[in-house]
Amino acid sequence: MRGVADRVSDRAATSPIAILLIVALTLVVAGAGFVFLGDVVDIGATTPQARMSADFDADRGIVRIQHDGGDTLTRANTESLTVRVRDASDGSTEEFEWLSGTTGRISAGDGFVLDDAGGLPVGDAAFSGRFEPGDRVQVIWETDDQSTVLAEYTVDQAARPYLAWTLEPRRGLLAHFPLDERDLVARDSVGNADGELMGATPGASGQVGTAYSFDDSNDEYVALDRRFDTDGALPQVSACAWFNTAESGTGNFDNWALLDFDRSEYFNLYVRGDDGRVGFSTSAEGGTGSLHDQYSSGSYNDGNWHLACGVYNQSENEKRLYVDGNLESNVSDPHDGKALGSGATRYGFIGDGSEATSFDGNRNGFHYDGRIDDVRLYDAALSASRVQDLYDNATGGAAAAPTSDLVNHWRLDEEPAGDSDTVLGERADGSTVAAENNGAFGNASGVDGTAFEFRDGGYVAIDDSFDTAGELPQMTACSWFRTSETGTTEFDNWALLDYDRSEYFNLYVRGDTGGVGFSTSSQSASMQDLSTTTDFADGNWHFACGVYDGTEKRIYVDGTLEANASQHGGAPLGTGTTRYGFIGDGSEAGSFDGNRNDEYYDGRVDEVRLYDRALDQAEIEALYTADGGGSGNRTVTTEARGYPATFDASDLVLTNVDATVPSGTSITVTVESDPDGDGTFEESSDAIDLTGVTDTVDVTGLSTDSDTFRLRIELGTSTGTLPRFGGAELTTGNTTASVLATPAAA
Repeated sequence: MRGVADRVSDRAATSPIAILLIVALTLVVAGAGFVFLGDVVDIGATTPQARMSADFDADRGIVRIQHDGGDTLTRANTESLTVRVRDASDGSTEEFEWLSGTTGRISAGDGFVLDDAGGLPVGDAAFSGRFEPGDRVQVIWETDDQSTVLAEYTVDQAARPYLAWTLEPRRGLLAHFPLDERDLVARDSVGNADGELMGATPGASGQVGTAYSFDDSNDEYVALDRRFDTDGALPQVSACAWFNTAESGTGNFDNWALLDFDRSEYFNLYVRGDDGRVGFSTSAEGGTGSLHDQYSSGSYNDGNWHLACGVYNQSENEKRLYVDGNLESNVSDPHDGKALGSGATRYGFIGDGSEATSFDGNRNGFHYDGRIDDVRLYDAALSASRVQDLYDNATGGAAAAPTSDLVNHWRLDEEPAGDSDTVLGERADGSTVAAENNGAFGNASGVDGTAFEFRDGGYVAIDDSFDTAGELPQMTACSWFRTSETGTTEFDNWALLDYDRSEYFNLYVRGDTGGVGFSTSSQSASMQDLSTTTDFADGNWHFACGVYDGTEKRIYVDGTLEANASQHGGAPLGTGTTRYGFIGDGSEAGSFDGNRNDEYYDGRVDEVRLYDRALDQAEIEALYTADGGGSGNRTVTTEARGYPATFDASDLVLTNVDATVPSGTSITVTVESDPDGDGTFEESSDAIDLTGVTDTVDVTGLSTDSDTFRLRIELGTSTGTLPRFGGAELTTGNTTASVLATPAAA
């Protein structure tokens, strides 16, 4: 639990009793990895007998304190356990709660980590300054206006300047359910709060890997083996989840829940069943009388992926609700400054509401309908920038790829052993439609995962058809392709996705010019062709989309509008003749795997999608980016970080670099500096190529010492496969070994 810092008088540290304890009982073991402080002498009935150890990591600016044995420290009424830092330069102090809430306990093996203002917030609390020689750190037990210093030590050298960035916040992360499993266990990747699937369907298309799909008519949910059972258990909490739902027209509290530990006892993050707004309900100390409901301003039951985050911060006395990184609602004083939690025992659920006093216990039956992915629970209040990091880390900073009105999505990631092997298409609701391979070769290098390679008459037959006149008032067909075929005829090299050009539509690459073609027929059998003038049969990956909005046809390639025309006079598409679909050939089929026109495609195809609405350019750009962006760069700029001391511009390194750079990709990092602190980053380092970098690399090109920096990260790919940047740390090249703190002098 992150502590609350206050400037206070140093009454305990200067009392005769405190000094006596330090002189009589502090024991330093030469060469040991810790400073050991002995048992506290009993100076009164309320003084605990506890033994503690501590160490100081100068490279990270971190003090670690651990209870090593003796009495358990229990807070029942007025007792408190705090960690105090006394600044050697001016005598001022900051104090942080180790024991918080109305009850709690610290026993052997429990620890407290205090970091400084640099780097990532990785401890239980953060000192506002930089640790310097002479700074004293004390552990203080207080009860009934009496104070006892249980332990004290002095820092003997300065912490090395250190800043760090990550694209994923982890401080205070209690539980993380990626929901990527395909078995019956929803694993907690950071703790031991694994969940058990109760009917939910794993393996559905997700925002981050795969997701779980929930059907509200079938009583489907995930029971979590995590509980809260303490009054005021959560002074701070953040609950985040990706969701995709189209539920509407039911009750306010239907469609529960993204993550629920009982709205009337602890908290619930959910989507309202009536209007699709995101809800974040909380209850504080004292139980149901302090319940507070909070809602987003917008509705998000649109069948697209969204990230919801509910944040409560007792110290700031506010609740915040974010959707897709944007602040939707901010409420001051929702609980009169109290921590969350009535003290009743409640176990958690995903996909239903909790009334459970035991694992998989009572639920309220308000089942969720849709998909859920990547659920996280923090016992810390995430900042706006941390919420944005979560969103950017899953989307690359771009809008999420559209999934509403997605009729089919053929990923083409299968590795068929031969003809008649199944190729699955995914619908937006998580269901599938079968297709069948006929001579195409799977497992070729693709844009996202693997692709299918077509040659020598291979194709994929789709077990899905259109058979109604005017069935498509609007539509969008998209596909990644790579081909070098030219010099044949216009209608050779069919097709990326075809339901018969003269009956419904065909998206293809022209065999003569290499232009992308999009041909359509209306309900009056009026057929219209449209194609680009640019040749895309260059052997590189490209992303093609054909769009009909009821009036205009448009062709986009790699997110850019390449051709458009007003066609069909506003008539919907489709003659009413039954036509089944194909990838890799043209359709004349009145039945599954029926007649084809043998205008075979030559090359690779990946990530084929069909929508029954007209995507706009922003959505097409989002698809292009989400799949890997073809060739080109994606740029992410981190938030600025400052340190209470300047860095030597001539002695900077990036260290602990966490990056994966596959062949055909690149990561380039630039360190940007704000030497005068005006918010403008006037200086930029030389570009740093992370190819082959596994840990540390020099930073050159900066001329002015500074205390404020940020990173600009360019992710490049020429193959469609994206590199990964997890994080890095900026420090000086003069590395300091981890040093021991020394005991304070009397």
